Amino acid sequence: MNKFFKMSLVAAAVAVTGTATAGTFELNADKDANANAVIFSAEGLAEAGVNATQYAPAINYTLGANYLVGDELTLTFAIALNAATVYPLNVTVGAATFQKTAEAVGAVTYRVVSGTAATGSVFTLAQNKSTVADLTDATKSGLVMATATVATQTVAASSVTAASAVFDAETSEPEARLLGQSKTQYGKYAVTQKFNAVIDATTVAGAKKFTGGELSDSVTFAYTAAKTMPTQALLGQKVGLNDLTTAKVTTDISLTTDIVLADVAKYTVTAVNGTVGTGVGAALVYPITYTDGTAPAAGDTITITPKADATAPVMVAGAFELTAAVSNLVGAPADVDLGLAGSAKNAGEWTIIGSETINVPYMPYGTGLSQVIYVTNTTDVPVEVSVVAQDDAGTEYDLGLLVNAKANGVTKLATVIKNALAAEGFTAGKVSLDITVAGNAAAGTPGTVKLHSGYNANASDRGFVANTSNGAK
Repeated sequence: MNKFFKMSLVAAAVAVTGTATAGTFELNADKDANANAVIFSAEGLAEAGVNATQYAPAINYTLGANYLVGDELTLTFAIALNAATVYPLNVTVGAATFQKTAEAVGAVTYRVVSGTAATGSVFTLAQNKSTVADLTDATKSGLVMATATVATQTVAASSVTAASAVFDAETSEPEARLLGQSKTQYGKYAVTQKFNAVIDATTVAGAKKFTGGELSDSVTFAYTAAKTMPTQALLGQKVGLNDLTTAKVTTDISLTTDIVLADVAKYTVTAVNGTVGTGVGAALVYPITYTDGTAPAAGDTITITPKADATAPVMVAGAFELTAAVSNLVGAPADVDLGLAGSAKNAGEWTIIGSETINVPYMPYGTGLSQVIYVTNTTDVPVEVSVVAQDDAGTEYDLGLLVNAKANGVTKLATVIKNALAAEGFTAGKVSLDITVAGNAAAGTPGTVKLHSGYNANASDRGFVANTSNGAK
């Protein structure tokens, strides 16, 4: 085989396997929709009074081949467009004129009737509709889609030559075919500083104050705006609903605590930016309200201050939870969660000096398994033992106060923990255990209360489980 023939084969192989240019729709910067995709407010779409149809974006399709007289381009829509759609009769692309030859609510075909459209030039279906009146105006071209389909409508392209041969096969990313999106106009809150006060419970009088001379305790949360804001006004919707800066909404922040504040009047609860309502319910819920968009633009700091002297409350340990939602969108099916719900201690907790939490990283339960868990209390007073467990799926089981561990002695915990878990519906699998012992100040000194943890498998093999009182970190 001569050298020239070898080089010809190589050239042919490159021609066959090389990357060919093909027609494409352009992706947006986030690579999750078409570059021209219209972005509607999810909250607005849930409102009453939205028009049944909306206008679609202009469509740009970059040609991946030269288009000659007789070549045809067809755009197909996954969901039938509204009958009010008006396709332009002619579309100019470079030196070529594409003329509409066939149309339906789900597709339109254009044929080159003069000139040539070069590779890389852009075929555009313009959008000339922008108002409710325009939607039914037959003199204005533009695509019209049902409101219910704005976040799912897609487009695809196909081409044939004058001889009906398929060419310029479209190779767009699937997301680039998406013509609309529904996105929330609200961002999320996150707690940046938690309640973390320690109550001095070494004496009855001490339980009326925090340690370290602290007079109050605070939680701070911050707001992060939505990454992508809605950009398209919903036709038929009231002005401003899609614009977060002008929307007339109320953001409700609620602070809930499982601390039994028997005398609400003995605590002052304030917020820097919001208005704090009166705590209600057995587990007190303090509503903190913000109107006219104040809260979405900023976070806040909520402070609890126990009163002093004769009006001072006797404080106890417990957890705090913050929730946030936008609630007065008229016609919306539900509040819009703003990211704080779902964690019982997301706002922090109050603890008592003289308590210690010991973590057992795992403990197996099930057939053939038995647990060995006991606590050694070296202090001169009994200590309360409470347990919180969490399984592999992240489900938390707050088992509460289970037993008083006797002073200067050993108390078995395995059976009471197993029974408490079973009462919560957990009988097999692995859990981590947070075992809290609380008593006088000595109970909080590392080493004064120790936990032994392990298990037996099939009555023969015994496993030792390190915990934070005996070596685990």
